[in-house]
Order: sequence, then structure tokens, then C-alpha cells
Amino acid sequence: MKRLLIRTGKYLIYVTAGLPLLSANWPWDYVRVNMPVSLAVGQVKTPEFKVKNNRYIIEIVAKRRIPFADLCCMMGLSTGPLDRYNCKKEPIIQANWTVWSEGRIVAQGHPNDAHTAFSSSDEVGLSLGEFDGKSGKLYSLEVDFIKDGSALNVTDPHLKVETDNVSDMAF
Repeated sequence: MKRLLIRTGKYLIYVTAGLPLLSANWPWDYVRVNMPVSLAVGQVKTPEFKVKNNRYIIEIVAKRRIPFADLCCMMGLSTGPLDRYNCKKEPIIQANWTVWSEGRIVAQGHPNDAHTAFSSSDEVGLSLGEFDGKSGKLYSLEVDFIKDGSALNVTDPHLKVETDNVSDMAF
């Protein structure tokens, strides 16, 4: 019995000692920015954030609080005329964006660059663009909304910057 307790205690120490190493790569570690944002005309700037050597996606994520077809239409998430959610209206999310590091422009994009999307049971996302991050540098993102998208503010929109490569996540 004493031997079993010592052996169990030893394994608990190994597991406990390893947790800090694992926590550095939990799935939520790939999100660098996740902040609520108004989609009204105007500029939003993120606080500075660190990245790893990786490709990062800049996206607007909205909760599915309005009918899905309307949300897709307003965000411009149609894949074309055969898409059952296709709409002929111009998207209301239109933004120019700029990524800065050390006072220099690292990447920038325009409304026509928004091209990819994702959908889950409770969220829809629109990718505004991508940039390559370098470890050890601080970055900030400026997004200039050039069309009034405030009709989507009921969807609790968030501006996110997250890694494009989920392979660095430890599961």
C-alpha cells in the first residue's frame, strides 16, 4: 500500500510539473487579438500584441443573432450566383486595414481583399486579410471601416487576429 502511494505521488508530481509546459500551447494561445468592435464608419486600433513566426488571419466574427441568409448577405459571404445565400446587395462590411510593427507598415489590405469565411453553429466570420508575423516583434492593427456596417452591431462583432496554422497547437 505504501509503495502504491509513493508511486501515485511521483506520477502526480510529473503531471503537475508538465502542466506549465503544455499550457503555453493550448488552443486559445493561437488567438492574439479578440476585441469587440463597432462596425460603424471610423477607425479602430488594437493594442500592441506579440506573435510567433507564423501566418496570421485578420477577421471579423459575428454571432448568428439574425437570420443566416441576411447575415451572409450583409457580410458579403456569397460564393456566387449558385450559392443559396447569394444576394445582389453590396456588403456592408468594407474596411481598409494596416498592420504596423516598429513604426513600419508590415501589411495592408482593402475591401476587395476579403475573400474567405467560416461558419459554425453560433458564429460567422469574414477574413479581411493575412500577414506574416515574426517572433519577438510587437504588432498593432488599424482597421478603417469605410462603409456603415452598424446594422450588424446586434451580432456582437469582434475583431480577431489569430494564427492560420493550428498545427503548432498541442492537444
